[in-house]
Amino acid sequence: MGMKPATVFQIAAILLAVVFCLPAHSQTSAQAPARKDHELALVDIQKVINQSVRGRQRREEFLKSVRARVAEVESYRKEVDTLNRQLAEKQKAVTAAQFEKHRADAERRVRDLQRKAEDISEELQRQEGRLASDLALDIKAVAADYARKKGYDLVLESGQHLIPYKTPSVDITDQIIREYDAAVSAPSPSPPAAPATPSRGGGKK
Repeated sequence: MGMKPATVFQIAAILLAVVFCLPAHSQTSAQAPARKDHELALVDIQKVINQSVRGRQRREEFLKSVRARVAEVESYRKEVDTLNRQLAEKQKAVTAAQFEKHRADAERRVRDLQRKAEDISEELQRQEGRLASDLALDIKAVAADYARKKGYDLVLESGQHLIPYKTPSVDITDQIIREYDAAVSAPSPSPPAAPATPSRGGGKK
């Protein structure tokens, strides 16, 4: 009976959905930013990931991991093909009982290889999920900070809403890309210097 080889799965595109609201600024607060003609803004999170420096770097790192693991799965598929071919050759050269033993051994090995391929697929899906979550959190924080500084009351992820009409001014995606790139490229603050340790023994007698 024929045995199905392990198949190479397809990696789905990273899809993010981020919707977040910001508290309204008090008009009487002395520290509230100047009001805008519109307090609603839209940001395309997927575009930020695709076009920002950090987003492209993280996706490329992930794709390298994908390519390496897919190559591993492909090696399993070739091994399954070899087992199938060897089993077909043995069918003509051994007794029925011997062939049945070879067939059982081969099928057990095929199941092991398929299980390994499935494990790799699940591992990559977990990595993809962590990548999407990490990028979404980073971009959300940058967008929220930008919105607070500019006085927006509500920011929506444009890919998750049916928007029949919008003016270009409500889309802040390009600004968020610049803010995100600037935040990532900014050097981390140096840790504070450790206090000087007082010398032991005091002064001379």
